[in-house]
Amino acid sequence: MSSLSHRRPTTRSLRYRSAPNGNLLTANGDAVNDVPTQSSEIVEFTTTGRFVRQFNVDAAEGGAFGIGLASLSKLVRFAFVDDNAVNLTVTD
Repeated sequence: MSSLSHRRPTTRSLRYRSAPNGNLLTANGDAVNDVPTQSSEIVEFTTTGRFVRQFNVDAAEGGAFGIGLASLSKLVRFAFVDDNAVNLTVTD
């Protein structure tokens, strides 16, 4: 397990959000610190700084630009922007 203080992803973060469970979500575009295997991803950390997961938004650097969360009753909607494709994705 990696921890927030030992992982590099937060050095490339364009946006931060708190998830309903308190975890930290970051949008990492990598436009400054290019890492070919982690080009544009959303990364999640626990409240204690432990890495939870990440997923790729775009294969090219600079894509993961923004993130948002909205609660509708018991449903939480998660949205992220792929700046390369000029695309907004909203999930349930």
